[in-house]
Amino acid sequence: MIGFLVSRGITLLTGVLLVAAAAVLNPQSKPLTNRAELLRRLASWVALGYLLLIPVQMYSGAKLLQTRTQQSTQLIGQASRAVEAIRNANTPAELRRAYAQVPSDKAPLPESFPQPFPVIRERLAEAISANTKRAEYEFSYNMSSVCQRSLGLAFGNTLRMLILFLGFAAIGRRSPYHATLLQSLMVRRQGRVGKGHLQGRRHFDGVIDKEWIEIENDQPRS
Repeated sequence: MIGFLVSRGITLLTGVLLVAAAAVLNPQSKPLTNRAELLRRLASWVALGYLLLIPVQMYSGAKLLQTRTQQSTQLIGQASRAVEAIRNANTPAELRRAYAQVPSDKAPLPESFPQPFPVIRERLAEAISANTKRAEYEFSYNMSSVCQRSLGLAFGNTLRMLILFLGFAAIGRRSPYHATLLQSLMVRRQGRVGKGHLQGRRHFDGVIDKEWIEIENDQPRS
């Protein structure tokens, strides 16, 4: 879903930009101006939506990987417990019940065993144990590859979403008398930086004044 929204975002941004530019080039057209202002208001919400998609993507990606890991861990654990139950089986009925616990598509056991029960039990346990270890190795290898692909995809989508956010924020505004969303954010940031700089300057000046007073008090009087 996120990939779909990101891939279609450039087309949507281009369309909004063209409508806004057309309204600027032809300000006498009232319908075009109204349509452009409506799209500008919607562009502000779309910009915020793309910005919010960044943490949503991170959370959903981590949740999917966690879910897949838990499911595979449960299947491997269930297979290991089935192998242990097969090794501890003392009768063919117990062996069949333990074999039914193996979480995979498996061939049914024959009605009568062609070899002695202890031999069948040991061979069956070894075969399932080997398959479980191979599945565990393949899962670890696949998860490593999936994590690498997921990180690359998340990084690429994050860059695209930031670009789309900046693009829509540069167009979006509440009304013709208000600044764009991007301009408002930049003004707020500059205001915070300026306020912090002013507070720091005042603190610095206060420290200098205090030190200067102490120096004057330490000087001997004639």
